[in-house]
Amino acid sequence: MNTYSDGAMHHVTDVLESRAAEMGCLAFSLKDEPIPADVAMEASGPLLWALVLHSTAIAQLSGASKPNEVNFLPLTIASEPDAPYGSEARIQQGRLPMALALNLLDAALEHAICVGMHNLGYKPSEWDQLPENERVIPLEPYFADLQTSWVTEALEQGDTKDQILNWPTLLDFQTLESAKPGAALSKDSSLNRSRILNMSSPS
Repeated sequence: MNTYSDGAMHHVTDVLESRAAEMGCLAFSLKDEPIPADVAMEASGPLLWALVLHSTAIAQLSGASKPNEVNFLPLTIASEPDAPYGSEARIQQGRLPMALALNLLDAALEHAICVGMHNLGYKPSEWDQLPENERVIPLEPYFADLQTSWVTEALEQGDTKDQILNWPTLLDFQTLESAKPGAALSKDSSLNRSRILNMSSPS
């Protein structure tokens, strides 16, 4: 099992904040309230717990985790009544290395930004033309997508047929740029639905 120092969470949040900026997002919003990216990425912030949950689902669907394996990532989510949003991301011992976890979190972050961008009606090339203060990604569409596409009974407990029929789309900027305007991303047959299968499982 891999173990990490007390500063590991700070490293994770710094990396994700930097990546969000590189992806053209300096702030998110929740209930129309702007949230700076550094606050959103805090362990008790509104976004990091969702990225950890999403990363876990990606790892399971890509085969990076073993059947019925739990706590395989070096991050987990804990209920925390004193946290502003009731949950907190925490470092834990995990079989998979932090480098892989960061790759999964990065993919989840790009997906979250793409979902929010699409909800606002923009393609990445159009988003890049906006003033920085207008590049605010709403979180509600991403949370809804997690509930309806990634953390579902069909994927977690369904048979192979149900899983195939409900296989989610992991978005990236290239895919979003080529998506049909106004398309429901989870139903758009033009999108690449196999990206997560291309992720290498560790030996």
